[in-house]
Amino acid sequence: MSRMRGVSLCLCLLGSSAWANPAAPLPGSLGHTQALPTLPAASSAPTHDTLAAPVKPTPPSATGKVAVPAPTSAAPLQTDPSQPKVSKPTLPPAPNAYWLSIIIDDLGGNLTRDRQVMALAPEIALAIMPDTAHSKTLAHEAREQGHTILLHMPMAPATGPYALSPEQSPTERAERLHQALQQVPGASGVNNHMGSRMTSDRAGMQQLMQLLAAKRLFFVDSRTSAATQAAASAQQAQLASLSRDVFLDDQNDLAHIRSEWRKGIALAKQQGSALLIGHPYPATLQVLREELPKLASQQIQLLPLKPLIALRGNRAMAAHGSGGIYQPKTTTPAQGGR
Repeated sequence: MSRMRGVSLCLCLLGSSAWANPAAPLPGSLGHTQALPTLPAASSAPTHDTLAAPVKPTPPSATGKVAVPAPTSAAPLQTDPSQPKVSKPTLPPAPNAYWLSIIIDDLGGNLTRDRQVMALAPEIALAIMPDTAHSKTLAHEAREQGHTILLHMPMAPATGPYALSPEQSPTERAERLHQALQQVPGASGVNNHMGSRMTSDRAGMQQLMQLLAAKRLFFVDSRTSAATQAAASAQQAQLASLSRDVFLDDQNDLAHIRSEWRKGIALAKQQGSALLIGHPYPATLQVLREELPKLASQQIQLLPLKPLIALRGNRAMAAHGSGGIYQPKTTTPAQGGR
């Protein structure tokens, strides 16, 4: 796989107006993706959101690495004077690099702590809880500093005024999503907080993906259950999405976090890219401060989420499916837990 071609593709994508203006609709490959060959397009999915030169997903190679499409011509960078200026992460050409993206969850409750997360690297995505005291302030500061912002949406077994659950009507779920987005302005995507029970509900996930498609938002499946239907539903709806590869700190222990970091690095080299999710624990931040400066020497490039979506082409990694198609397990999620 030509890694220079992949980096060129990311730079082309960053040149589009939708990247410069977070409020603009996402282009086709980020709001909707082209259908995978073996998947029928969802009949209710909008079809008007297209790219002039769409990125077409290609199957993984025999080694399991995702083949990267050839670069397209870069559009001139356009800016919207009504939007605040942000410092965008730079993506210098990195021949033979692998790619790594990181999300930090559960933010919005402690500005001092959350600003430490922002200081790590502008490529790190911030997943902000809607029911926290500082969600709007943090979202504004994160946008000013060029971070990708996610609504960290509570889902059953999580409870609270914004939490989604299978028992709710579609109308109630739509209203809760709308209200939660008001608390995290500028969010360009959504990922689940907890959610083992909700993400295992196929009908609920199908509805959620249609709601996100209408709002031009992408989805990240945190994979808190092996029975999750979220990524498969997003793929079937042709909604741009990613699935978490490694949880850094499901055990809040320094040795464990270092071990999971090494696992993430190895996975990035094995399959071409890896998506890691962590939390703002002191131990997690310590490991990130230690390890992020070493990435270049390991031929790994830290990417924001949107270029990773384009690079993966909405295809499942080997641990989550077969032939690029997500294959949810049929196990019933355990009661309690995440």
